[in-house]
Amino acid sequence: MFKRFRSNWLLVCAALLGVIFASEWAVRLLAPQTIIPALISHTAGGEKRGVPFGRTIITQPSSKRFEIRLNSHGFRMQQELSQSSERSRILVYGGSALFALHLPIEESVFGQLRAMIEKENHEFQLVNTAVEGHGLRQTRLLMKQQIPKFRPAAVIYIIDANHFSHTLVAGNHSEMSRLRYDQSGRPRLSTLRQSNESKYPNTIQIAANWLYRKSHLITLITKLFDQALILVKQNLTDEIVELPLLAKENPEVQEFLYLSELSFQNMAKIAKTADIPLLVLWLPARVELLTVNNLSPVAQILGSHRNMLRAIAKNREYFAFWDKFNQMDENISTELFFQSKGFKRDVLSVTGSNWFAKKSAPIIKNFLLATRGKHM
Repeated sequence: MFKRFRSNWLLVCAALLGVIFASEWAVRLLAPQTIIPALISHTAGGEKRGVPFGRTIITQPSSKRFEIRLNSHGFRMQQELSQSSERSRILVYGGSALFALHLPIEESVFGQLRAMIEKENHEFQLVNTAVEGHGLRQTRLLMKQQIPKFRPAAVIYIIDANHFSHTLVAGNHSEMSRLRYDQSGRPRLSTLRQSNESKYPNTIQIAANWLYRKSHLITLITKLFDQALILVKQNLTDEIVELPLLAKENPEVQEFLYLSELSFQNMAKIAKTADIPLLVLWLPARVELLTVNNLSPVAQILGSHRNMLRAIAKNREYFAFWDKFNQMDENISTELFFQSKGFKRDVLSVTGSNWFAKKSAPIIKNFLLATRGKHM
């Protein structure tokens, strides 16, 4: 009896492994996936970082394929960090919008900015420190770690309002931080690890990370699950647009915006402590660019957020902010400036990236040249 049960159990396991193995190769041959974990790793504390020398193949909706390669520091750029004393490093942050997983590096915002700025000002080296999936909280923590390590002459942060608005609507406070109070009752941002989080990755986590880096089948399942979540978030977006009073008066929205303000104030302190200037550039959301959305509650919330950043920049020497953009026709911004197909949606297309790079490059040049005598 026991031998028969054991034999049947072994047959079931062998059949299951065979199905998984066949499914894996079927996906590889028929629907090869983009292996994001080959580029992005998770630290013991759950933070995302670029994998040194990471590489993967991306297939665009047009079936065009290109390779993403990271340098020895895990930065998405073709060059290593210059060691020349005649060049000044400029750390450029921006999360998914700047990492631009959906575009070749030369067509992305960073690639085009680098070409425009370094061509005329070779003394500056733009460093793409953006990490795929990073929001405001993780970017702030990354700045705090990397500024002392790489000793830049200036820091630039391109905040993607599209990602920010989606995070705002979904109410994902993990993108920000948790609010705590010190002994004097003053609010501060907590970056401590939660008690239920493991301090060190265990064997299961290591094995799971290895599978994520190698398996096309797991990547496909994860992508389908993420698409289901996007549909849920889209429903939330529709609901909040239809209920403007809820959007404006919702205490969670107000707390979210307050956490954002504290985060940027903290960034300003980091820049001042390091004696380097910080420039924040606003990459507008789709809803802000369309003239038909002037009365959208999400657009109004984003507008109040820009006002907050202007107020911070007005009172701080080491903090500058830019958000000048013109609204445009719906067809232009929808069909030309944003990518609406493929595994990355609502992101800047090649044309949109070029538009933003041309808009912001003169601002960045003037910022770097103006601060060169003071801080470089």
